[in-house]
Amino acid sequence: MTTSLGVSTIRSFATKWLGEVDIGIERSRGCSRVIRRQHRGPLCVQRAFYPEGDGTAHLYLVHPPGGLVQGDRLNVRLHAGEGASAVVTTPAAAKLYRAPTGATWQDVRLSVEQGASLEWLPLETIVFSGARAQTRLCADISAHGRLVAWDVVCFGRPASDEPFDEGVFDSVIELVVDGELRWIERTRIPGYGDDRLGQARWGLGGHCVMGTLMAVGPVGISGDTMQMVRDYFEAPGCGGVTDVDGALVVRVLGDSAWRVRDKLCTVWEVLRPWLLGKLPVWPRIWAT
Repeated sequence: MTTSLGVSTIRSFATKWLGEVDIGIERSRGCSRVIRRQHRGPLCVQRAFYPEGDGTAHLYLVHPPGGLVQGDRLNVRLHAGEGASAVVTTPAAAKLYRAPTGATWQDVRLSVEQGASLEWLPLETIVFSGARAQTRLCADISAHGRLVAWDVVCFGRPASDEPFDEGVFDSVIELVVDGELRWIERTRIPGYGDDRLGQARWGLGGHCVMGTLMAVGPVGISGDTMQMVRDYFEAPGCGGVTDVDGALVVRVLGDSAWRVRDKLCTVWEVLRPWLLGKLPVWPRIWAT
């Protein structure tokens, strides 16, 4: 029996690469331990580190290929069980390469049970010109869970003078607290050469990096905490801090990924004592 599939279609099917990881973290014998570690394809986590002395697990999510091409997909599942605490980051930026005929996908699902805390602090995602990418970050938090999560996206490679001229980037961020949808944001960024959004003042204002941080805990955001975070944004129009029904949402625009991450790191340092009751301890991989 013959088929109508062309050579390019067959190649597309053959080169799709699925990477999945499902991590469960539970509190046991005085520290947070990885009790479930399932992975498929080129995506895994290294063994846990304990640099804080209180049993908080620091985990590094590793994707050896370093990037996604058309048809590739990454699925990340992180679950913090009752009383567990974990910091999860990545050793390198994620890269979404040019995809002439098919999209790339990155799907991250976070869940936090009663009395648990999860800090999702990956390095940036670089969207190359010509990419057609879809990403999703969904967090499901119990009424007494704690979460800090950020998402940093760099459009093009500004240091190499390679702008994001064509393609499209679709993003969804969702926050569910105690079974109720607290916040959802959908973002669609066309290539700067195809649309005014990248340059318009009502869009990205000519910036090539955007960062979003959300934080939520059992206690709502105090006015003093909101003001303290706002004080760190020096340039008007390049950052915003919002109380969304008790969740703190921070947005930052910039022209380099490390500057945007630096601002979000400062916010994280301010929030951690208030939210988790302990001083910030940077993942060691950030110093390499």
